[in-house]
Amino acid sequence: MKLRNHVVVAASIALFLAPGNVFSTLLAVVSCVVGSLIPDLDLRKGHRKYLHNVLVVVVLYILILIFTAEPLVAFYLSVGMLSHIVTDVLTARGVAFLWPFSKQYFSATGLRYNSRVFDMLTILVAATAIMFRLKRLFWEDAVSLPLLNP
Repeated sequence: MKLRNHVVVAASIALFLAPGNVFSTLLAVVSCVVGSLIPDLDLRKGHRKYLHNVLVVVVLYILILIFTAEPLVAFYLSVGMLSHIVTDVLTARGVAFLWPFSKQYFSATGLRYNSRVFDMLTILVAATAIMFRLKRLFWEDAVSLPLLNP
């Protein structure tokens, strides 16, 4: 997938998962987006192998917990990384997500990374997350709004 797709999917997942307040939502979105960028730091050598695997996600999660004691940041960074890895599994090349235990690349489809299907999938995921967020904001909390509760 292209970088923009990874960013939008990660932000959408964060919108879906984050609690209602603004600070928590912002923390979730920023952490997820940063996490979604981490796997592509291996673009030069070993792309989709060294940083596109479950081991790196677990190790990074533990390191963040040890050095920052911020479980939410660690969680959302990991979610962002996993969203990147899972969306790359949808490409023809796939990822070696069990590396270093297995060098086999896994792919769920034969689509190229720049396929329009990924753009449509990204739009669908983002629209669903936005609708879910709006529903949670306006309908589930509607009882507390004075205009709707005469």
